Amino acid sequence: MKKDKMEIGEKVLLNIKEIIIPYLKRLKSSRLDRAQRDCLDMVESNLKDITLPLGYRLSSPHFKLTPTEIRITNLIKHGKTTKEISNILCLSNRTVETHRYNIRKKLAIHNGRVSIRSFLLTIK
Repeated sequence: MKKDKMEIGEKVLLNIKEIIIPYLKRLKSSRLDRAQRDCLDMVESNLKDITLPLGYRLSSPHFKLTPTEIRITNLIKHGKTTKEISNILCLSNRTVETHRYNIRKKLAIHNGRVSIRSFLLTIK
């Protein structure tokens, strides 16, 4: 069972590298505005991170993050500000702030001195 999962993971990674990444590089070389380039950078970054345990950990029943909260944590992890996140996800700043608040609660980051990004970067 574990071997099957590893094989599937390797196939997915190979397909991403051989099929999807070349198209992303081609798109990057075209004329894109800032928002489009930011979205493309996030797609590329997320594809590279797809096999990392962060996504699995954040979606685990322990954290109980919603899909939107997972997307926002991913953007936070990559250093995006609330304003940038709101532009990328087409949400209001207030909505993103509410999600950030809920993420803090779910991740038990009650101390305001610890940033969500710092916490996310420590998850292995």
